Amino acid sequence: MSDFEPLFKFISEIRNNDDFIKFQDSIVNSAYDSLKLGYKENENENEVKIVSRLVKSINVGGGYPQITMRAKKIHGSSSIVEFEYGGKKVSCELGDMVIITSVTNGNKRLLQRLCIIQNKKQNGNRWKIDNKQLFLLNYFPTLYGESGVLRGFNDLSFHNNSKCLGAYGLLFPPGEMIFSSADHITEMLKGKGSLSREDIAQLNIVAQSESSLEIVLPIPQRLYFDEDFKSLIEHINEAYMLNQNKGQTFLGNKTYAKDIHDLICDWTQLNIGEVTCLNDYVIDKKVDDFTNTLIRSAELEPKSDISNNEELDTEIVDGITVLHMHINLNEER
Repeated sequence: MSDFEPLFKFISEIRNNDDFIKFQDSIVNSAYDSLKLGYKENENENEVKIVSRLVKSINVGGGYPQITMRAKKIHGSSSIVEFEYGGKKVSCELGDMVIITSVTNGNKRLLQRLCIIQNKKQNGNRWKIDNKQLFLLNYFPTLYGESGVLRGFNDLSFHNNSKCLGAYGLLFPPGEMIFSSADHITEMLKGKGSLSREDIAQLNIVAQSESSLEIVLPIPQRLYFDEDFKSLIEHINEAYMLNQNKGQTFLGNKTYAKDIHDLICDWTQLNIGEVTCLNDYVIDKKVDDFTNTLIRSAELEPKSDISNNEELDTEIVDGITVLHMHINLNEER
């Protein structure tokens, strides 16, 4: 448990802290400005170009002691995977954006989380959803990488304990995004080819109802019976319950955000994505290896020097956008 003490202490210091809230607001405002610009400049701008704008917004959104927010577009081919769907082999894009959260103390990884997101732009009053890709992002059948960062990866089986390893970003004007797990989208879509505004309204009701349930950091059941983790899990549960009483949730499992503001807050409060590593223990090696590959491919490792003034590419290039938050507890404040 002592290894996790610095993180619990950090959370207690930033909870409801005015400077931390200002830091969150700076990221939110920068993201809104980028998304609005995408709609203002060109109504026909596609998801790839709109999402690429988030790279600059994250890199210039401001900072906070011990927290580094960085983003980069991995240029190249889209990450196409092959898997079985409906009794036959099919291929589609894994996603166009990932959100990664890393918490370290020295050389020890206390926490790492990954969420793979496919962004969809509203067309009329609907969002078109590819049922093959939805199946992929919800159930993660055995995957074979065909191109992009997954090229060369074979026989991949990703665990989805959080029900939020795969998710969607639903974009709409004047520059807003709804975040939802693929699991929620599956329930709303029910085999249809697109989501309506009415579906989204219902999704909001369902998600809010589920948020009333106590959902702590999603950890595989096997760890609850592991002597080395029992004490840590108990303290994580205690910290989570304390968060609920303090107005801000940390170390939870959020699968829906009604707007960019809520998504940024949940991300910076360690609530988004599948847990790949906990207290230096790799929970799912294949997901963890993929996460680390993304960080390296985007050159977003802690020693990387990503310019805060990175210019947005003028041409649309396929690839995947990596948003990475690194909390370094060993860094002086």
